Amino acid sequence: MNMDLQTAVAKIRDSKDPVGTVGELVSESGGFWSVTEAADPTKLFAIHLFGYQGVGIGASAAIKDWLLKADEAIAAGAN
Repeated sequence: MNMDLQTAVAKIRDSKDPVGTVGELVSESGGFWSVTEAADPTKLFAIHLFGYQGVGIGASAAIKDWLLKADEAIAAGAN
C-alpha cells in the first residue's frame, strides 16, 4: 500500500462505507480484517493502521477513535 496517513483519512471520511474502506486499507497493508466481526456492533473492536490504534464497541466506534488519533497525528506533523 503506497498511501500516506492524510490520504487514508480523507479516503475514509469521503467513503459511503467507512467500515468497508477501513477493511480494505487494513487488508491491503497486510493486516487481518474480519467482515463478520466488523458487522457486530456489540463487540470490542480494534483497528491498527498506519501505526495508530482505534478501539471501540463496534467497528464504527473504533474507526471514529482511529480518526481522532490520526487527526491529532496529522496536526502534529505526521504524514
